[in-house]
Amino acid sequence: MAAIGTARASVVSRMSSSGLGSSWVVVRLDPGKDSVPSKAAVKVLREISHRHGFETSIAVAGTTLILPPPGPIDGYAPTLRVLGRNVLKVLDKRLDSRYWLGIGGIRDREETLSSSSGEASQAVAVAKRIWRAPRAVLYGDMLPYVALAADRSMCTRIARLLAPLERYDRLRRTRLLHTLDRVNDENWSTAATARAMSIHRHTVEYRVKKVEELLSLSSSDPCDRAAIEFAIVARRLLAPPK
Repeated sequence: MAAIGTARASVVSRMSSSGLGSSWVVVRLDPGKDSVPSKAAVKVLREISHRHGFETSIAVAGTTLILPPPGPIDGYAPTLRVLGRNVLKVLDKRLDSRYWLGIGGIRDREETLSSSSGEASQAVAVAKRIWRAPRAVLYGDMLPYVALAADRSMCTRIARLLAPLERYDRLRRTRLLHTLDRVNDENWSTAATARAMSIHRHTVEYRVKKVEELLSLSSSDPCDRAAIEFAIVARRLLAPPK
């Protein structure tokens, strides 16, 4: 964050001298394990950014790139989502590397550059607590999770929805909660969950039905499923950061 602040003047100067507009967004590549992205990874980010119509990308502070989009700042979220997913696909294919990628809010004033950087970092930090597999996340999309992560009391209340499963597992020495956790990670595919857990698909299906019975909720009902998924997120946010 401090490095972003000290580099801000030179970045704005370079943007002005190149004839670019004054809007930008900060993108953070995070390889995890307290390391910095390789030059090859930064090169991929630059390449994909240009493919999506961004006029330039200026690297500062090692892991952060500023991408000034052409034209007005409104309506860029869909493009940024696609950009993020494509960057991760190319990194995985070319470099066999799995990165987290955080995208801050688009700014139109240079004094708010550090805010976009902070948002990109916060989006990744919260995403790491929720999901196992690296992904690209926009701060705007992460706002409900960011707000929930900041309210431990609310997390506790929401996570209580899963209390019947914890009690059942404790008394019967079963793994319903663990199975539900993995089912959620596998987008509710019982086949994928069975492969991930090395158990039979029918076992996963039986456990999911038992979960629905104990919670009096149905995974086939959109509202019920959303409640279960949000409770899983809240439970993960309550766990100590790894």
